[in-house]
Amino acid sequence: MSAPASRDRSRPPDSPPEPSAASGRRSDRARPASSLDRLGPSAARTAAGARAAADLSVRRLRSGLLRALLCLPLLAPFAPPAAAQTTTLLSNTGQQEGTVAYAAQSGVVRIGQRIRTGSHAAGYDLDGVVLKLVDTGSTPTVTIHGNSASNQPVLGSTLYTLTNPSTVTAGLNEFSAPAGATLEADTDYWVILAAPGNPVTWRQSGTASLDSGAAAGWQISNENAEITFGQVLVRTDGPYQLQVKGAVMNVDTVAPTVEISGLSGTSGAVTVTITFSEDVTGFTVGDIAVSNGVASDFAGSGATYTARITPTDGGMVTSLVIAAGVAVDAANNGNKRATANNATVSRLAAPAPLTATPGDGQVTLGWTVTADNTGFAAATRYRYRYLGRGVTPEWRDVPDNDDDGDLSDETSHVVAGLTNDVNYLFQVLAVNAAGLGSPASITAMPSATVDSTAPTVISIKRQTPSTSPTNADSLTWRVTFSESVTGVDGADFTITGSTATATAADSSASTVWDVTASGGDLETLDGTVTLGFASGQHIDDAIVDASGNPLDATLPAGAETTYTVDNTPDRPTGADRTVTTEEDTAYAFTAGDFGFVDADEGDTLAGIRITALETAGALKFSADVTLGQVISKSQIDTGLLTFTPAANANGPGYATFGFKVSDGALESAAANTITIDVTAVNDAPTGLPAIAGIAGVPSEGDTLTAATDAIADADGLGTFGYQWKRDGTAIAGATSSTYTLAQADVGSAITVTVSWTDDGGTAESVTSAPTEMVTPAPLTVTITTGLEVRETAGPVTATITFSAAVTGFAETDLAVVFGTLSEFTEVTSGTVWTVVLTPNPNFNGRSVSLTVPAGAAMDANGNGNKRAETSVRYLAPLKAPATFTLTPGDTQLTLAWTAPANDGKGLAALIKYQYQYHKSGSPWVWWKDVPDSDGDKDLSDETGLVLTGLDNGQRYHFQLRALNGAGVGASTRIISAVPSASAANAAPAFASDTLARSVAENSASGTNVGAVIPAATDTDNDSLTYTMEGTDAASFAFDASTRQITTTTGVDYDHETKSSYSVTVKADDGNGGTDTVAVTITVSDVDEPPAAPGAPTVSATAGSTTGLDVAWTAPSNTGKPDISSYDLRYRAGSSGTWTNGPQDVATTSSALTGLTAGTSYQVQVRATNAEGDSGWSAAGSGTTNSPANTAPVFADTTLTRSVAENSASGTNVGAAVPAATDTDNDPLTYTLEGTDAASFAFDASTRQITT
Repeated sequence: MSAPASRDRSRPPDSPPEPSAASGRRSDRARPASSLDRLGPSAARTAAGARAAADLSVRRLRSGLLRALLCLPLLAPFAPPAAAQTTTLLSNTGQQEGTVAYAAQSGVVRIGQRIRTGSHAAGYDLDGVVLKLVDTGSTPTVTIHGNSASNQPVLGSTLYTLTNPSTVTAGLNEFSAPAGATLEADTDYWVILAAPGNPVTWRQSGTASLDSGAAAGWQISNENAEITFGQVLVRTDGPYQLQVKGAVMNVDTVAPTVEISGLSGTSGAVTVTITFSEDVTGFTVGDIAVSNGVASDFAGSGATYTARITPTDGGMVTSLVIAAGVAVDAANNGNKRATANNATVSRLAAPAPLTATPGDGQVTLGWTVTADNTGFAAATRYRYRYLGRGVTPEWRDVPDNDDDGDLSDETSHVVAGLTNDVNYLFQVLAVNAAGLGSPASITAMPSATVDSTAPTVISIKRQTPSTSPTNADSLTWRVTFSESVTGVDGADFTITGSTATATAADSSASTVWDVTASGGDLETLDGTVTLGFASGQHIDDAIVDASGNPLDATLPAGAETTYTVDNTPDRPTGADRTVTTEEDTAYAFTAGDFGFVDADEGDTLAGIRITALETAGALKFSADVTLGQVISKSQIDTGLLTFTPAANANGPGYATFGFKVSDGALESAAANTITIDVTAVNDAPTGLPAIAGIAGVPSEGDTLTAATDAIADADGLGTFGYQWKRDGTAIAGATSSTYTLAQADVGSAITVTVSWTDDGGTAESVTSAPTEMVTPAPLTVTITTGLEVRETAGPVTATITFSAAVTGFAETDLAVVFGTLSEFTEVTSGTVWTVVLTPNPNFNGRSVSLTVPAGAAMDANGNGNKRAETSVRYLAPLKAPATFTLTPGDTQLTLAWTAPANDGKGLAALIKYQYQYHKSGSPWVWWKDVPDSDGDKDLSDETGLVLTGLDNGQRYHFQLRALNGAGVGASTRIISAVPSASAANAAPAFASDTLARSVAENSASGTNVGAVIPAATDTDNDSLTYTMEGTDAASFAFDASTRQITTTTGVDYDHETKSSYSVTVKADDGNGGTDTVAVTITVSDVDEPPAAPGAPTVSATAGSTTGLDVAWTAPSNTGKPDISSYDLRYRAGSSGTWTNGPQDVATTSSALTGLTAGTSYQVQVRATNAEGDSGWSAAGSGTTNSPANTAPVFADTTLTRSVAENSASGTNVGAAVPAATDTDNDPLTYTLEGTDAASFAFDASTRQITT
């Protein structure tokens, strides 16, 4: 808990007075560290343990009950205020007294009491604890400890050690807490009393009631505790008498609020005032966010600041924002966010160019529509005025000459009623939200000069309807002439393609006329209808200007004279759409999901037909949807058509299905597709880790193992991480799957937390159930002899070592099997003994065992030792070698045999063979070692011997024996044979004529080419030599001693270049006998995909807000198949699921489309060749362009509303004004303006005009 910025403490009004027996409190809580404090927690525990070992007896006083210790959890300390009043938070010292508690004695026994703090959320300052003591024969120690999950004191960690009063007396004694000691709310703690040496006795209460005046929620438990030799016994026979002194803590958590004033609609810079609800620090000019403007001239402190806001380039400031948390109050609370939405605007420039065309008593003014200055409020209308003889200049609005309801698009006006031959000054300006813009000026003189210019047709446009094709029953064209004309009627026009007739009506000052075709066959017509002018004398006589000039009926370029009329019913169309639902969540379709459009007026969606079933998940309409099933719109509107993804499935484009739409008469010609994106939702893991490696109660030195078999996660299990915890607190460095219990764990419960990141990127963790409380390490004993197997008879010295000093151990405690004991000696006092172990006479093949039984000795704490056992095995010599034979040759004999029958049967391993022989009539050649014929420096594997230099025709006699560690084995019987010159040489022979070997392509020099070549056999037992020959022998190396073929330097083993080699291996006996084996070596193909390209370059596509251009460099590809193509994938942001982009791209650049505007993306590339894909490249990043703002648009530029005369105030004036549309989805605000705006009220939220 972080320290609050400010606190106050006060005594409850009904607190009892301070006990008179308590010692006076020191305002300074600093105290010298106790001896145990200076030692540190670990050393203190060791010292306490040593004192505990000094006295194993437990004495009881009066009631014969031991009381248990009490511990309090630690809050993060902070410096309290200098002036604070101590109160009694809890007390039971005024309650009925009970028995006298057993005293804490000699460090062996400590006693304690459990309490619970009150409900004040900010917690409490702890000033001290008052104990009611009886006997005070020695100096006590009072400590505060936390409470474990099993309601026992946490002995391994002392939260606070209290300072004793100057004198400890019988009665009430106040023990002072260290400065900054705090207690959390609603938490159990233990107060522990310990007194080495003479006893100090704590008075027990006969009731669990509290004195009046306790702070809200404080409790004292019936549970007290006794701790003997580190073991805790909790009792419920009544609490000890104590008081807890301190005070509640109050914390300021209210965030400052902010107000912004002075941002008004003016044409220049403004000074704003920023006011916080209280004094703050850390607020700077950089914390003022201004849209389309800058802040400067920053000043202020405490709660009030000012700054000057200047629009950028004379534009508009749309908002000013103070972000949350940019300033803090004295309690370090960050401010709340504040926003001011108002506009500083600038006036528009003058319309240009301004022209003036004189006429008879009039001047026609013309100009170009003012291009709205960048960032300025848009033009809403134009005004004009003129000055001449006898004329008062007055600004007038330019009327809606084209009658389109929009005054901002006017570009001309005829000023009539002027005096000919008088020079006039004319001015025109644009108007926006800032008011009148700059005026443009020009002079002109009207004249009565005769007008001989014929009027012309300026434009013809489709008016009602404005689109074609159409099935309307009447068609209206708007015809605009260059000047006012008369004589216009329906007879002046022709309608071709239809039997409809034409009428004409003046729309604006006889300059604009609406011509309407109606009747005839228009209701059933399919074809084109064209408007034209009637030919002949009639037109010349009928349509003239004010000077009588007849109309020039030439059609202007771009004239819209033709409508296409289509009364054949149109098929409706649907649209491909994408909808989104969450994992394991059903989606209910609406009619709008199918993109229904029908050109026929009045036609609406009647229903859909399923043309392709779902590719994944379940599409249902009550039951599973079937192919071709028709579902009506009314059924869709009830929410019965749903899609549910498979359990735990997710991903973009997860499923699709096909459909056609119907208007009730016709169905769409083409089928469309709905795509369902399923957003991943994290699934909570199931199952918990278990702690293995213990049977029952764990002890110091036991190794615990985290068993994870029960853990499951539907989103996938990643690599596990581990954290072992002691009473819920992480143990430093204990982060592997196993943990060995240490001395610090004694008296605590152990848990393990297993963590991982699932396939969806979510960090998960689960924690095991706690173990039982860890007990001290057991007394163990080890027996060592230095030998486990002995090959010859003889005594062995055994060393017996205990893990701690013991008493009561004697030679008679030992048990021996198949042997005897002697020379029992104590080497190190109380811990190490030696004894001589001698086997019984018949020792061969036997094991002699020595055992120290459990409980043979005890340590100082009364713990008996665990059982220990060792054995020494004595082994026997070998039997005679088997199948011993002699084969005669020219002046030689060949000996052959097999290993003894009992070799490897639990005896000492065979070491070598020996033979002896003699010629008939000659003495024996005594035992000689059989030499190492195969050169492997192992004499135990010999099975033959050729003895040369003998005399032909003489009989020789032989014996053979084997030796092991137990000595000389039994000898074979004597056998004999006669050397003879008649024995012919036998050539060596391979077992097979051909062999096959293989090696992977690109193998390094020295790589083994398959297994070694099997040795040839030679019945003469000649010594054989081996060589490698053949066409490709130079492409490999050959070891003649091991017959191993290997790759060699300078050769490129490439499957695509050369996949097969041929060599021959020859065996030669040196006596003219040889044999060969043909070896075919295959170079196996190894896939050689390309390396990954480097990170691509990603940039926004020019002219697009939804595209990115991607380029990269081809990776090095030497010695590998050519790169054939590249694949791309991308994702928004820097985490989450990747989406496939363009695939099989043949070049080193591509483009991504259909992205979100103004969004950062990561892109990766991989290369592909004939042997696979490379890994994905490092990610390149780029951001799509942001879209330009689009102005809102009303569907109709003019509306008509009416209200009855004498209507009361608040009466609705017709229907609400329809909302405008904004393709940027910007929030829109609405206002009522104009000449008569003050005559009505307007609700901007509902757009309703009222009286």
